[in-house]
Amino acid sequence: MLSAESEGVVYYSGRIPDPKSRSYTCRVCEKVLSHVSATTRTFRQTSVVEYFRHQKGEIVNHPEVDFSWQSAEITQNLIQAYAQLPDTFEFETDKVYSGHTYRHEGLEFAVNFTARFKKTQREVAFFIHGGSFGGKEMIKKLEILAQQDVVSMMILSAQGERNENGKFYRLLDDPNRPDNLRKIPGNEKSIYERFGHEFLLYFDHDDAEFFQVVFSPYFEVNDYTGNNEEKKTFKIPRIVRRGRFLLPSWSDQVYGRLLMSRPWLAGQTKFSLFKDIMRLKKMKKEEKPTAAIEAKLKDRIAEFEDDKLIVNTFKKITGSS
Repeated sequence: MLSAESEGVVYYSGRIPDPKSRSYTCRVCEKVLSHVSATTRTFRQTSVVEYFRHQKGEIVNHPEVDFSWQSAEITQNLIQAYAQLPDTFEFETDKVYSGHTYRHEGLEFAVNFTARFKKTQREVAFFIHGGSFGGKEMIKKLEILAQQDVVSMMILSAQGERNENGKFYRLLDDPNRPDNLRKIPGNEKSIYERFGHEFLLYFDHDDAEFFQVVFSPYFEVNDYTGNNEEKKTFKIPRIVRRGRFLLPSWSDQVYGRLLMSRPWLAGQTKFSLFKDIMRLKKMKKEEKPTAAIEAKLKDRIAEFEDDKLIVNTFKKITGSS
């Protein structure tokens, strides 16, 4: 778990002062939790963020997310970003959802990270996978959330130098060599084909950035062993967008029973601009003078005139055309 409660205060991984100075309880079952400090495992020198866990041998009567150093690192990255927008979002980790219809009755599951727009109370649930996952089970979870008007997003941990054995995506040194082509297997392929590149996100642990990819259409190449009789089908990945910060874009898409959110990716400059626009919104609500600030923001927004989230949010707040 990446969060726990102590004396009515919720503490999140990466944001806990003097963590060993207090006791913690689970936000779901209220049982005592152990705090595990951030560490570096000797095997492959893998860094593991701080987290909480139930006492050894204790029976846990509620769902928990599958813990891995990859998913924990991605979740902590989201925590750090959303904590910078306290007037716009509320957030929590390890939230448990339940199915309420006959089709899904009895199915409970935990979600890595959930963000909630303060103004509308609309929730966005982030499923984060550091390893394999069940495709059919995932679709059921997405259906349950959609029935409760909860929007979903999905993030996969990308293979890289720090994540050598990662199951999802890898960069190519030479895309023309068949043995360097990335074959998209199983559920990763199914998700891409069902939702398209806009709804499938990856996290680069080497650069601590999120990114989206587009895969080329199917094509066949000769087997690299030189056997011309054998054919294999591949897709070549190409990064189309990346950024240090990830937010929902306020633009949802319905896929049958599913409700997905388009991601908004930003670097430090664009994210800082978004934060300042949100501060402007707060100042207007408090009826403080904002003319000078609006003028400066308008100049900065010119750099991102193609970004609909930035431009439309500013227009909505200021009433400009």
